[in-house]
Amino acid sequence: MLSFDSYASESNYSSEGKKTLYDQKDSNYSGPTMSGYNNYLSPWKYAFEIVEKPHLVRYGSTSERYELREGDCGNVSGFSDCEENLARSEIVLDTLLIQARYNQDIWYGWSFYNETIPTIGLYNIIGQWKNGVKNQNDDILQIRQTPQDSFNPIMWENCDSTFCSNHLETKDSYDVTVNLGHGGRYKYKGNANNWNMPCRLWSMEENKGKWVDIVINTNFGSNDDGYVNIWIDGEKRCEYQGVLQDYVPRFPGHNQTAISGESEYPGPSHKRGIFINKNRMTKKTLPTLIAYYDEFRVGKSRKEVDIRMIEDPNYQPPKDKCAKGFINKNNRCTLDTVEISNKYDGQYTMYLYRSYPDRNDKNIINATIEIKDGLVQASDDSNRWIHRKIDDPLGSFTGMVDSKGNVYWSMVINPWEKGGFLPNVTFSGNLNDDGSITGKYDEGTGLRIELQKKD
Repeated sequence: MLSFDSYASESNYSSEGKKTLYDQKDSNYSGPTMSGYNNYLSPWKYAFEIVEKPHLVRYGSTSERYELREGDCGNVSGFSDCEENLARSEIVLDTLLIQARYNQDIWYGWSFYNETIPTIGLYNIIGQWKNGVKNQNDDILQIRQTPQDSFNPIMWENCDSTFCSNHLETKDSYDVTVNLGHGGRYKYKGNANNWNMPCRLWSMEENKGKWVDIVINTNFGSNDDGYVNIWIDGEKRCEYQGVLQDYVPRFPGHNQTAISGESEYPGPSHKRGIFINKNRMTKKTLPTLIAYYDEFRVGKSRKEVDIRMIEDPNYQPPKDKCAKGFINKNNRCTLDTVEISNKYDGQYTMYLYRSYPDRNDKNIINATIEIKDGLVQASDDSNRWIHRKIDDPLGSFTGMVDSKGNVYWSMVINPWEKGGFLPNVTFSGNLNDDGSITGKYDEGTGLRIELQKKD
C-alpha cells in the first residue's frame, strides 16, 4: 500500500496520466473511477470517464467527464439515493489522499465546464467537503447551484455583512453559491445569513459552454479564525470569516474502525461530479447532464493550484472588484468614506410611502426627522404616525448627508406587516433634487421618502 507521502503530489489529484478504472473494492461502491479516488453511488459505466481531445480539455492532455441520465440513482446498505429523490455521478478522494486538516491552511484549484446542465431547480453540487463522522458525514462546505426562485437579491443585499461577502462585486444572476454545512457559524438558516449562503460565485447559464477556473483557500476552521476565500476566473468572489466546522472530530487512524462520533477521515474529504436533488426540479423528466472537470490540484499556495498562474507564469491576478458603496484600498474592499456635512441640518417632516406594481402608493409613516451635524435620526416627539399594521421602525432610522446633499440612510422595516422579514433597507437620493429618496424592500416593494423642511 502506498504511504500518505507518496500520494502527496498534484498528479495524484488530477486525471493527467491516468486511465478510467472500475472500483471493485466493495460491490456497493463499484463503478468507474481513477487512481486515488473511489466511485460513490454511481455504478453505470458512463457516469465517469477520463477523456482526451477532441473531448473538452482545459489544460494538458486529459480531463474528467461526468454524465447523469434520467433514472440513475445508486444504493448502499442502509441508504438509497432513489428513495431520497437524489442522483449523482460522483467520485470521492481516497482517505490516504486527504491532505486537509482542521485549522490548517490549504489551497484547491480546478476547472469546471458545463455542457448541458440547465437551470431547473436541481441544487446541483459542483464540489463538496464532508467531515466523515460515522453515521453522520455532514457537509462542511459546498459549491452548489441554487435554484434562483429560492432566494432574492434583496435578501443578499441585506444579509449580515459579517457573514455574507456582499462587499464584493457579484450579479443577481449568479446561482452558483457557497453553502456552509451544519457545523457553520450560523446553525440556523434564515434571511440574516442568506440561508447559510455567504457568497455568490457565478451563473451556470451565462457560463454554459465555457471553462470556469476555481481557486479556493480555506482552513476549515473550528472557531472564529476560520476562513474561505474563493476566486472565479481570477476574480475574488468570496471572503468569508468564521466557523466552518465547530468541533474537530477524532480520527482513530488509517485502517482503524471509527465508532459513532468519530471521523473515518483524517480531515475534510472532497467529492466532485454531478450531484442533484430532484425534489425542486421544474421539469418532469431529467435531461442528460454532462459536465467536465480538469486540473484538480491541492497545494500550499495559490501558485500551486491556480491554472492561470500555471499556464502563464507572468499572470497577475486582478484587483478585487467591489460592490457599490465600497472601494478597493490595498486590494481590499472597504466602505467608501463619505464626507459628512452640516449644510442641510434642520428638522424635516418625513412622509414614507410603500409602492407596489399596479397599486397606488400607500402612506405608512409620518414623522419628524432631524439632521444634525450631517447625521439623521427620527425626532422623539409626538408628531409621528405609524400605520397600525406595521411595527415602528423609527428607532432604527439612521444615516448621513454629504456636502452635495446625497443621503446614505437606512431603516429596519417590514412595510407590509408586523414582524416577518425585517431587512435593513438602504435609502438613496439627493436633498437638492425634486425626486424622492428611495429604497427597496424586495423585488416588488419599493419605499419612497418625501421631505418638507420645517421653519
